[in-house]
Amino acid sequence: MRSIGRDLSEGSVVKGLLVFALPMILTNLVQQLYSAVDLSIIGLYVGNVGTVGVATGSEFLDFMTPLSMAFCMGGQIYMSQLAGQKNDQQIRETAGTLFTIMMGFSLLCIVFAALFHIQLLEVLNCPSEAMNQATDYMIITAIGMPFVCGYNALCALLRAKGESRAPLLFVIGAAIMNVVGDLFFTGYLHMEASGVAIATVLAQATLFIIASLYVYRYFDVRYNRQFIKIHKQPCRVIVKLGVPQIIRSLSVHGSMLWVKSNVNTYGVVASATYSVGNKIEKLLNVFVWGVDHAAGAMIGQSFGAKKIKRINRVIYSTLACSLSLGIVILMLFWSIPEILLGAFTTNEEVIAMGVTFLRIVSIGCLTSSIANSFKAIITGVGAANLSFVVGVLDGVSRILVCIIFFSIFDQGLQSYFWGAALCQLLPGIVAFIYFKSGIWKKKKLLSEA
Repeated sequence: MRSIGRDLSEGSVVKGLLVFALPMILTNLVQQLYSAVDLSIIGLYVGNVGTVGVATGSEFLDFMTPLSMAFCMGGQIYMSQLAGQKNDQQIRETAGTLFTIMMGFSLLCIVFAALFHIQLLEVLNCPSEAMNQATDYMIITAIGMPFVCGYNALCALLRAKGESRAPLLFVIGAAIMNVVGDLFFTGYLHMEASGVAIATVLAQATLFIIASLYVYRYFDVRYNRQFIKIHKQPCRVIVKLGVPQIIRSLSVHGSMLWVKSNVNTYGVVASATYSVGNKIEKLLNVFVWGVDHAAGAMIGQSFGAKKIKRINRVIYSTLACSLSLGIVILMLFWSIPEILLGAFTTNEEVIAMGVTFLRIVSIGCLTSSIANSFKAIITGVGAANLSFVVGVLDGVSRILVCIIFFSIFDQGLQSYFWGAALCQLLPGIVAFIYFKSGIWKKKKLLSEA
């Protein structure tokens, strides 16, 4: 395996964290931007019905992608520790196993969407006037799942080796293609939600092809029987780490679907507000997400190299960076909410309600920054059991906060905004206690367990 990426177990912690995190931040920012462009363009050419249709139809992709990422995260954690041990052969076997699992998962997604899309949209209380738009978007984007899953598997390999710049260049190319496709299929051909979906799938396919060519060149990866194969040891570790991540994804996104379903009962304006506001929140939170995920990879490599003191420095550096970013995002939500919302909708009712949404969830910018910084230790050392517990708490906390604000404080629709703002409090406390306890220092490496 050729030498690319960075050795994250050596050198300055702050510099290494930021240099590795910045491309990840930009990558996810671009991904969120071209996802946001879908909503912006469909809102411009079709209106609220199109916005709600795409936002609701995209819930399937938003739900299934994190499930695939759960296994990818498990594989990345393992490969990060192997990178710290300089075990390239085992990294190659793990990458092939992960890729094979992802291809099987993507096929299941396509079958599921084809058979149960109507039932899922009904569960989401999709407004009847947006049902056709949502159906078209869901079915078409489901067909692109093999590209999404394959790309995520390849990126897990790259990031485990400390390579975060290449995925940024890949995504920029795909984003440009997505924007052009949106304008052509929806703006010029007037294909509404179908056009947005086709543009998305074409961009995903381009992303996967470019990434495949890259790993072929630098890792000599060929899609043959030697690579597309499930190896017992890597599979066992990926499943062990991936299942808790899946539980977390199911918990988080299940709670988000529950929130979305309840918000939809308040009508199209409320649904559009939640969709647009949630998109803005995700868009700006990629900064915090990038730093925290970079910390997970850095902790993985450092733990593999058995550099415990370095891990402590990584956690506190991550906390400082994440909290600084969280404060900046909070200030944006309070100072220019109308400008942020205006980028996605021209509807005055949606903008007015969206201001309230952003100012409430701005509190979550701080709670998430702190919580995710300490959760990085759970991810990096591969604490599967605790990851399961924290994952369940992620979803349960959201629903619990919503119920409290709805039933006790009589906040109505705003109860669901508070759920997004405060859902990270309890998981963050658990992660902080685990870090301060020092139990993780005695944990075995995944290859030794």
